[in-house]
Amino acid sequence: MHSNLATSSTLLRRLQLGPQDSSAWADFARRYGPGIHQWCKNWGLDDADAEEFAERVLTQLLERLRRFEYDGKGSFRTWLKNVTLAAWAKLIAEKKPGHGANKTARLESPQARDDLVARLDAEFDQEVLGLAMLRVSQKVDFNTWEAFRLLALAGRPGWEVARQLEMKVAAVYLARSKVQKLLRQECAVLEKEGAKK
Repeated sequence: MHSNLATSSTLLRRLQLGPQDSSAWADFARRYGPGIHQWCKNWGLDDADAEEFAERVLTQLLERLRRFEYDGKGSFRTWLKNVTLAAWAKLIAEKKPGHGANKTARLESPQARDDLVARLDAEFDQEVLGLAMLRVSQKVDFNTWEAFRLLALAGRPGWEVARQLEMKVAAVYLARSKVQKLLRQECAVLEKEGAKK
């Protein structure tokens, strides 16, 4: 996890301020590309076509990022949804009849459109959660974080975690609960920060 995940609007600003910034483009593609590629495959494209179409979606998104002025008044999530829908609509409108039309027919459905938006939304959620976890891990002591990590993320039994960390079982579960509460609060803060930036 990197601290540059502060909010996705930071990446947006990098792309807008330096449209030729290849590292910002690479970050954007790395963050959102796999979800778009998987979306293509789930909607019937083979690997090669999925890769090509995902690249086209990313290119459309980047093109729109360069032209769109994000004023920071709304949430990044809403902005990303609007840009994604516009990019999807342009790709569908540009589809050439005949060649490959059958391959992309399923991508034209409202269900496919909504699924694409949901995938990008889920990726944004992962960014927020990743940064929230980084921030919370720095706010709590080692045993509290480890109890949460081992119980919630690694799926280890409470008695085993308690023995490993030399804690009481009840204290292990309290630590997990504390971290989960802090994560919810931190995610809420990050969502608000993203809406303001």
